Amino acid sequence: MSFAGDAMRQLTTIAALVVALVTPAVARSRLQAIISYKLGGLPGQISPAYNWSNQPQIDRGLPFGALSPTQIPQAVGVLLGSPLTARLPINFRHDSWFAIVNISQYLFVTDDPATIARKLKSGDVINGIGIFGRLGYAPGDTNTVQRDASVALVAHGILPGRKYDSFGVGFFYNEISGF
Repeated sequence: MSFAGDAMRQLTTIAALVVALVTPAVARSRLQAIISYKLGGLPGQISPAYNWSNQPQIDRGLPFGALSPTQIPQAVGVLLGSPLTARLPINFRHDSWFAIVNISQYLFVTDDPATIARKLKSGDVINGIGIFGRLGYAPGDTNTVQRDASVALVAHGILPGRKYDSFGVGFFYNEISGF
């Protein structure tokens, strides 16, 4: 795993990418870009992304119609993730979106500088020490997590004879929707 984790490893192009998946009932759109740069001669990347879907989501502002007393425990379970929705008067919203930005910056690199650009483009692991951060936002009326942030200090392949070893320490914050 590279210092930016699996998310950055999956990114294999440095061009804006638009993917639209359309079925008769559901449409999804994703817009993502990957920008590579150097800061003090060390590689880094910024990757903003936006995702939209019209797939039905429970309206977290007004999730249910009138509930009988026997339906309340089941309704609470649904709000906590239970798939048992039969016979509940659920209110749905038919659009949802989220936006995130991933930022990574190496602080120290042990790889040959001539190989770094190729590794960034292909998603190959770069050996070194770096930092990784992520910020995200989603409207609370259709998403359980409204804001999120994370930051980590990570290292990969920095010990002689241990080129596949990775380690890191990080911090994350998730703000649960107020609905």
